[in-house]
Amino acid sequence: MQKPPLSSLSPEAVSQSLSQAPQRSVLDNGVRVVTEYIPYVRSISIGVWVTSGSKDDPPSQKGISHFLEHMFFKGTARRDAFQIAHSLESLGGKLNAFTGKDVTCYYARILDEHLQVAVDVLSDILANSVFAPEEIEREKGVVTEEIRDLQDSPDELVHELFVQSLYEPHPMGFSTLGEEQTVSHLCRDELLRHKERFYNAENIVIAAAGNVEHDKMVEVSMANFHFPQVPASPNSPPLPPPALKIKQIKKEISQVHLCLGRQACPYQAPQRYPLLVLDTLLGTGMSSRLFQNIREKLGLAYSVYSYLQLFGQTGLFGVYLATDPAKLPKAVELILDEFVTIKKDGLTKEELYFTKSKLKGNLVL
Repeated sequence: MQKPPLSSLSPEAVSQSLSQAPQRSVLDNGVRVVTEYIPYVRSISIGVWVTSGSKDDPPSQKGISHFLEHMFFKGTARRDAFQIAHSLESLGGKLNAFTGKDVTCYYARILDEHLQVAVDVLSDILANSVFAPEEIEREKGVVTEEIRDLQDSPDELVHELFVQSLYEPHPMGFSTLGEEQTVSHLCRDELLRHKERFYNAENIVIAAAGNVEHDKMVEVSMANFHFPQVPASPNSPPLPPPALKIKQIKKEISQVHLCLGRQACPYQAPQRYPLLVLDTLLGTGMSSRLFQNIREKLGLAYSVYSYLQLFGQTGLFGVYLATDPAKLPKAVELILDEFVTIKKDGLTKEELYFTKSKLKGNLVL
């Protein structure tokens, strides 16, 4: 039964309709479906999340998770690569994917009337991709250029080196893109084995937000996504203990790009809340301590910020800075001084209030 438009509802009914909490169901095969119904929009965003990423890459196959993600867009039994791209773009929608340390996501954004098209395309690429040998060889060239592009971008490369230093030799320290040598040796059988091992019902979360009711999303998920049920994959090896490390790479450029920080808590740990407050106070936005003290007051850098990344097994807290080599010692001294000051003096009540307010606003916006 079709719901009446919001314009025909009372203010109380509208308020109730707009405040629906996310809903969660588990399908018979173990796939989890999570939705947030937002009836006042005309669009739907859908993500098929796989709880596997570059941390699951074998050392001899670094980059296989990311490469596999690319290959899901290179042709199925029903669609070639162009038809996959054209299927949603021709409707004004978007289709894309990304690979992280411990997740891979395939997502679409479409008008609500095109829900079935998006689900059909997503389910088709994840179930029926053919991994044609000629496409694999062609894509190796694409990913190789992506790796080289990273190497030529010091502001991005420094974050890779930072994560590598925190976690090596653990797979969490592997580059998501992999290495030219490991990518060049990937073969079709290895891709299929990796898919079989990790693309199973237990590792899948289907998330949708927008003008789609939960029961409808459950219905189309049951009808279209048929991920196999297989035994759980072994857990990742234990993480290395925190240790002081310094890693440097020299490049013929005018600035120094620096990351400093340490391991942090996983995303489900209660410590994530004070860490979010710390990150917001220290290095988020133009009013943050680092921005004010290093850029605004002393002009030591153009770009300086802190950041927090939380994963299933671990996390990291870091500070990024780009500056002239001659200014680096003073800038690092000021960053470390801020850590010492916060540890020694904490936050004032006023700082805590405004930082919480800023954080809440950022989360909502």
